[in-house]
Amino acid sequence: MKKHIFLTGEVQIGKSTAITKAVDMLGIIPGGFRTKGANYTADGSSDVMIYPAEKTPEKGHRAAHRSPDGKTVFPEIFDTYGPLYLKRPAELILMDELGYMESSAEVFQKAVFETLDGETPVLGVIRNKSTPFLDAVRSREDVILLTVTVHNRDFIPEKIVYFVNGIRQGRA
Repeated sequence: MKKHIFLTGEVQIGKSTAITKAVDMLGIIPGGFRTKGANYTADGSSDVMIYPAEKTPEKGHRAAHRSPDGKTVFPEIFDTYGPLYLKRPAELILMDELGYMESSAEVFQKAVFETLDGETPVLGVIRNKSTPFLDAVRSREDVILLTVTVHNRDFIPEKIVYFVNGIRQGRA
């Protein structure tokens, strides 16, 4: 039975926006986590924050730093806070987003798979990249993968709501 939904697609196509709209339509407070850029500076630097799904980036922790010279990832932040956010009880767990930055965060990866093995449905975003971790998530039999495009992004929230309600009622 399919019980988890992951969105994929090009950068800035509207994946996280679709998830936000769907969660609002469902009228629930999700568990899990989100990641988002924050603390932008004039030189083009910024941070990537991981934070509880129902909070804002300002309530999170710096998981990476982007600068014109490259990106520095802090896997210990994923390993410390990711599992905590995934273990909080909720009707729906968000994983927004899974990407290549978590490639060396083994504790975080284990928590992701434990969550996917659990009973609570997961709604997430998965980067359109190939890594062993991301490929393992995508290839699970219990995952529905939806590709968001400019042509379908306005309809994706309704599709998510339909699937999540089906999962909650045992129809998926």
